[in-house]
Amino acid sequence: MTSKKVTQPYRYYLVLDFEATCEDGNYSWPHEIIEIPVVVVDSEKMEIVGKWQTYVKPVINPKLTEFCTKLTGITQETVDKAPVLKDAMLQLDKWLKQSFGADFDKPDTFTFATDGPWDFRDFYWKHSITHQKAISPTQHPYFKRWINIRTLHRRSFKNRSDSNVTNMLKDLNLVFEGRPHSGIDDAHNIAKILIGSMKRGSVAGDLEFASQYCEDEVRQLHKDIVKRSFYDFKKQPYRYYIILDFHCTCEKGNPNYDHEIIQIKSNVVDTCTMAIVDHGSTYVRPTINRHLTPFCTQITGVHQRNVDTAPTLDTAMESMFSWLTEKGYSRSCIFGSDNSMDFVKFFWGHEVEKHKKVDPSKVQVMGQWIDVSCIYGAYIGSKKPQTLKKMSKSLAVAPRACNAETASHCLLELMGRGVVAEKVFTLESFAEANDRSSGSGLPPYLLTLDFECTCEKDSHTFPHEIIDIGVCVVNTKTLRVINKWCSHVRPVLNGGKLTPFCTALTGITQADVDNASVLDTVLKTFKMWLSSNGYLDRHTGEPLFVFCTDGPWHIRDFFWSHSVRHQKAVDPSQHPYFKKFVNIRRVFARFYKYHQRNISGMLSSIGKTREGVSHNALDDASSLTILLQSLLRDGAALNYETC
Repeated sequence: MTSKKVTQPYRYYLVLDFEATCEDGNYSWPHEIIEIPVVVVDSEKMEIVGKWQTYVKPVINPKLTEFCTKLTGITQETVDKAPVLKDAMLQLDKWLKQSFGADFDKPDTFTFATDGPWDFRDFYWKHSITHQKAISPTQHPYFKRWINIRTLHRRSFKNRSDSNVTNMLKDLNLVFEGRPHSGIDDAHNIAKILIGSMKRGSVAGDLEFASQYCEDEVRQLHKDIVKRSFYDFKKQPYRYYIILDFHCTCEKGNPNYDHEIIQIKSNVVDTCTMAIVDHGSTYVRPTINRHLTPFCTQITGVHQRNVDTAPTLDTAMESMFSWLTEKGYSRSCIFGSDNSMDFVKFFWGHEVEKHKKVDPSKVQVMGQWIDVSCIYGAYIGSKKPQTLKKMSKSLAVAPRACNAETASHCLLELMGRGVVAEKVFTLESFAEANDRSSGSGLPPYLLTLDFECTCEKDSHTFPHEIIDIGVCVVNTKTLRVINKWCSHVRPVLNGGKLTPFCTALTGITQADVDNASVLDTVLKTFKMWLSSNGYLDRHTGEPLFVFCTDGPWHIRDFFWSHSVRHQKAVDPSQHPYFKKFVNIRRVFARFYKYHQRNISGMLSSIGKTREGVSHNALDDASSLTILLQSLLRDGAALNYETC
């Protein structure tokens, strides 16, 4: 095996493998830890440098089953002489301090490692702490995080799914030494796997955390960690972080709907105790569209009866501010959300500026906020946008009842890893970020464009003709979709007949194109639509927009190569706006460092889903718009390509 020297994020890896009481076929058995073995790996020397072991006396079922003794090799006499779990853990603490001294006061010196999540997640946190109350979670905070050796190995060996200890050793040309299900022997062999992975160049740095389990105990653990400074918590700029989540009115399929806030949920994160110390929720009565749509109720869970008796937004905001003041949170606090759109779009954009529901001078405190997703992005060093779902999964935070609570736990987890939540957004800074994201000299509008064309299966020489055009108009200042246009087109070649493959692929029938106009007429109609909507300069006729397409072929091939040069179906001088475009696929790959073959793949990689169906021109243009909006919000520069 070729050895690759890679600097690991931790000097020492403490490989652990618990053995616990068990009964054959009984999955509800109250497992109690009966062996704690630790094998120490020095990542600089890439070798085992120490071992420690103790047996543990069970309390709930003090008599071992015959199956347990046969499986683990641990006898009744052995556990009868052993300490109970609480005392055994104190012995482990003592050994750690004696063996490694002050190094173990530094959070980046060591971490534990196990074969899978079960040892810590189930045997320690779920059974020993939550169910059996056999040990206090505040005494051993280093058990809150660990390296999953099985996950590390799968990544090194192409995500193989059958990674048990025997197979992992086999992959590394190693053999199992000792007795299976002997804790110390299992830990020794897992340590060999870890060393083998390190020699292959793997970096053992992706931690799993216990924060999604026994949440009450973990809150107390956070408090204790702060006192002991085990995780090296850094001082935060604010005592309280008020994480908000707005629910708004909406209508299915209507991006231009006049959104109004109908519910405000809040969670208060205390950075001194490192816990969520309070929460609140209030309904808000809408005044523009007073009746909630069925879609809105389905999405938000807010019913008409909830908002009919609720206060208006200005009253609800006054009540919230009074509550924060009475509780003492307003002395040192900042608001936040999992995404800046809650503040920029829903609160300031719609309710303050557009609807004039709130006096801006009375809500100045909400003029600055933190964005948890941006804090997480900076933590992982990625420009790639992260949804709350992906962020919580990556941080091992279980989803909660509302986004505010989930985002609060994500924020706590980030702080627990030494992150300082200091990046503050304001309306001005957010506008500047959007200006930078818009690139140099972007026009007032961006038009996502998609063509569907005639085609034949497995024929690369088929004379493609445009038969469907879909366009979505995005305002570059607000990033909102403000208009849409689509039209079928009648083909001329091949008798104007569509192939069965083409109809099956696009969903376009022969009747659809027979009733449509030819391309030249359709594009003249399109030009009139552009002019009447103000997308062309009314004096010069110059376009006030640029097209954005999925790849270069829509404009380069389908329009210029086929329609203009080969088929002579269009006079290009009448449509100069087809001379330049933005290749969204190329911008996406360069900005996110993530190459995908199609729109669905790009959307999936940023946690989004496509609009409608594939190979429908307007649906594809709508899906492309979602990608365009994400790129602009994250600061991507849109470079032009020309034909």
